Amino acid sequence: MASRLGVSQATVLRAVVRGALAAAETTPGGHRRFRIEDVDAMAGAPIPTMRRIPRLISTGAAARLLGLSQHTVIRACKEGRLEPDEVTPGGHRRFSEDRIRRLAPHAGELVGTAGAARVLGLTVAKLLRAVQCGAVSPAAVTPGGHRRFATADLSSSLLQSEGTGSHQDAGGWAGDGAR
Repeated sequence: MASRLGVSQATVLRAVVRGALAAAETTPGGHRRFRIEDVDAMAGAPIPTMRRIPRLISTGAAARLLGLSQHTVIRACKEGRLEPDEVTPGGHRRFSEDRIRRLAPHAGELVGTAGAARVLGLTVAKLLRAVQCGAVSPAAVTPGGHRRFATADLSSSLLQSEGTGSHQDAGGWAGDGAR
């Protein structure tokens, strides 16, 4: 059936789920059978009448775009902080690639807390104190609650702190490691 339409089996299943294609019967094994007229009608449907279906990506691909682990994306879904655009018949979550890219527009330019601490020459604990006192601000917070810092902002905040002498001593956030 999928080869007759020139699409993948997953596309056929999505058409069934969305109601664009109805199975004439379902076998005891759960396989769907379609009438040849319905398949031909779907294959011959003019392109302008078909609505644009956004490109859907897996939790792994969404995690890569967001700069997170796949487990963090799944946990965010389970906790209701991130909604999938579709759940496959097998229970796999799928996300609109455009929507995920909007959530993390500069994910390639962002680093996590440990990376930011290395750039600034601080320990993670000192960086977190700097965030608390407002000396350093994260560029984004992921659906999993992780801070992401823009590398360009880090270098400029480092230059500002050096130029204004705003490093705090032992009781504050910066220490021997900050330059």
